[in-house]
Amino acid sequence: MRSSWIKGLGVSISLMVLMGTLLGCSIFSSNSTPLVDGVIDTSKHIKLSMYLMGPPSAEPAWDFQGVVDELNDNIGNKMNAYVDITLIPADEADVEYPLIFNSGTGFDISYVSTAGEPGYFSLTSDEVLLDIDELLPTYGKKLWEGIGPDRWEDTRYEGKIYAVPMDGYEYRINGFILGGDIHNEYEPGPILSIGDIKDYLDALTEENGDKSVIDISEGSAMGLYNMLVDLHKTWIPVPGIPESSLYLVSSSGSREGNILHPAFSWDFVEFADMMKEWADNGFWQGDVLAADNDIAGRPNAGRDALMFGDFNRFLTIDPRLGDPSVQKEERLKFIPFWGEGKGIIKAGSAKNALGIGAGSRNPERALMLIDYIIGSEVADQLLGYGYKGKIVDYSSFWVDPDNREVISVKDPYDKFVFDDSLVKEEIESILMINSQYGIPILLGKAGDPKAAVQRYRQELEVAGIQKVIDTLKEQLKNF
Repeated sequence: MRSSWIKGLGVSISLMVLMGTLLGCSIFSSNSTPLVDGVIDTSKHIKLSMYLMGPPSAEPAWDFQGVVDELNDNIGNKMNAYVDITLIPADEADVEYPLIFNSGTGFDISYVSTAGEPGYFSLTSDEVLLDIDELLPTYGKKLWEGIGPDRWEDTRYEGKIYAVPMDGYEYRINGFILGGDIHNEYEPGPILSIGDIKDYLDALTEENGDKSVIDISEGSAMGLYNMLVDLHKTWIPVPGIPESSLYLVSSSGSREGNILHPAFSWDFVEFADMMKEWADNGFWQGDVLAADNDIAGRPNAGRDALMFGDFNRFLTIDPRLGDPSVQKEERLKFIPFWGEGKGIIKAGSAKNALGIGAGSRNPERALMLIDYIIGSEVADQLLGYGYKGKIVDYSSFWVDPDNREVISVKDPYDKFVFDDSLVKEEIESILMINSQYGIPILLGKAGDPKAAVQRYRQELEVAGIQKVIDTLKEQLKNF
């Protein structure tokens, strides 16, 4: 899923990323777009399907038909083709896409991502995507010459290229989001520790009295978990448990490092204590476990209370980032976390890419279409579903775009594909345990923190957490 929902924004724009993979279905029976005397023959009119990530289902529907009509006018003249484009709501991607890919349905062009479900490298190993190596120099000439070798390398599986990266690198950037009503009074410095956040929240609470200063719900509690991981000096996420739940980490930041579930660390016990304190201090509403999960869809999201989330979520909430006519104090502000002495994680270019289905009957024309739209204004409009913008210097992190690269570390697990076939039942059980016991701990609503963590650990052990970790370690030996 285009985890960057708005990548048009320089950052990732996005497409949301949430995570996802998309598909489509080729309708015509033509088999190729041949070369005739060295010239691409597009004399036969063909129709393509293209599935992209769209806004969450809770957001107002975006009328993108005008953009699609304009695109079809252009490609009708340039390559004698027509494309049907379908947007899949980002919040439905994890359910809908696995059903489609597993059904064997053919497609022409689809959004694919290493953060999707199934992930990009799983799709390549299962032969769902087409190897486009031989097609690129002819039918994707602009892409082939314009995209750097390192980015193509990110998309290779067993030496072959199976997708076109849509943007540059993706960065794991979590933080908190707040509006002008809040950040005009207080300007926090760099967030290097949870203590820095606590100091800021204390100041806001003193100013706001009984009003909750954090807008959070059960559905967005993972923002707190990401904060714990990102501000820890050595932890980075590892595959095994989906990152939409309380996932596993490596304690060394390398492939061979110690892998653990944070719940079994002393850091998590201390964190549970702090979350109980935050809840008791009224940092968020007392009925948080019953709160509306659609925080981002609220009219005042991030404007009257700060929110925890990733940068892409922030961009989808405030699409005016690139509009110079909007006063800065009227926009949302994003304050990123980066632990002292720890770089942010840089994912490979395959986190946001477009692939061609192995069963597509018109792969050449499909690649020509990708070649046409990548990097164009149409790409900003379609791939970012209507939002256009750029990275702005909301904090010192963005003043110099190269700053992201300086403090980043390449994800050592970027191309690793975890085979969960031996532990599917265990993972499903762990996901339920995370929801039942882990989320209340994050929100400070599980009673005595130490007792709650102990119970959570016991339930994880019964669910088979050690089997999942052992299976992961065994597969990493050959990676």
